[in-house]
Amino acid sequence: MPGNKSLLDAAKADMKASHAILSLYDDDLSINLAAYHIQQAVEKSLKFRINMLGESFPQTHNIGHLIDVLEKLNETLPDWLLFEARRLTEFEAQSRYILDFLASKKEVLGLLTATEGLIASFEPKSVSPERVTCNNYVNNIKPI
Repeated sequence: MPGNKSLLDAAKADMKASHAILSLYDDDLSINLAAYHIQQAVEKSLKFRINMLGESFPQTHNIGHLIDVLEKLNETLPDWLLFEARRLTEFEAQSRYILDFLASKKEVLGLLTATEGLIASFEPKSVSPERVTCNNYVNNIKPI
């Protein structure tokens, strides 16, 4: 992505898209599209976290697979994510291509809220200038 954008920024954009869709439309196809954006936000957030832990993320849309990678890196993830991994993965393609696939608005709104919490938990902690040490300064240098 151009500039200083990250996968976490892209996840936030997916969340904005999901919010916008849900605030404007109430039909089944639109709710499915909002669900797709939630899946994308979760996927991008998990891939961001894998990168932040110093690993390359696998090229997959499978939320369960990404969770497995993070668990091998000793990352603790919220219970709701472990429980909903399969359903979130279904949102990736089924919500767009299988016309009788239905996500309920209640389900999507619940996952929207939970995903916002996940994204917030992955936000890099800012370091105030007076607390910068040599080690964390070097670790926080951004390429030009």
